[in-house]
Amino acid sequence: MDGDFTDQNERLLNISSSDSVITDTIYLPQNIIKGVTRLRLVKNLWDWPSSPCDIFYFGEVEDYLVDIRCNLVTTTTDSGSGSLRSVANCVDEGEYVLFSPILNDQIIEITNGPINVQNNWMWKADSLSNITISAENTSRVLFIPVDKSLKLDNLNFIGGTLSNGCVLENRGNLTLINCSMESINPSNISTLLNNGILTVYGFCSIE
Repeated sequence: MDGDFTDQNERLLNISSSDSVITDTIYLPQNIIKGVTRLRLVKNLWDWPSSPCDIFYFGEVEDYLVDIRCNLVTTTTDSGSGSLRSVANCVDEGEYVLFSPILNDQIIEITNGPINVQNNWMWKADSLSNITISAENTSRVLFIPVDKSLKLDNLNFIGGTLSNGCVLENRGNLTLINCSMESINPSNISTLLNNGILTVYGFCSIE
């Protein structure tokens, strides 16, 4: 986003191939600036272009506008790039936290204590994804403070070690849409401890 392609860290990929279709992965650093930026694709027949503005005779240059966002959970771990905790704290206000299809039928493990809602958050999984968020090895999954809100859509939860509210404590505004909450610890009294506003849509199972 600095108006040039000449910085040392701005070349993302070098690929040499005779295939008609080339597939590769670009990994973005966690401290990347979100927003729209330019991506340049340079194709040269015989050799690497010496620069993004090189002159060559058999190839082409294509520029794309890329919108860099931070709203997709891609791992079941509780820390690092692509984790639910990291994405939830990185996503823009009013934007949904979404879940990659590679997490379908998987369990996201919360191990570093409850995730504290910082703004007005929205988490949404696809209706057939069957994604579970578990706090089996910590106190609870989530805590919603006063004046904060959380909308949960199509997610399953397994409670932690706290007797009351082993999945979630709400002191703010909680909306549940087609969600389930269950406990696997016999000492748990409730999965949801609600001292705020609770709205429920669709089919929700709260054990």
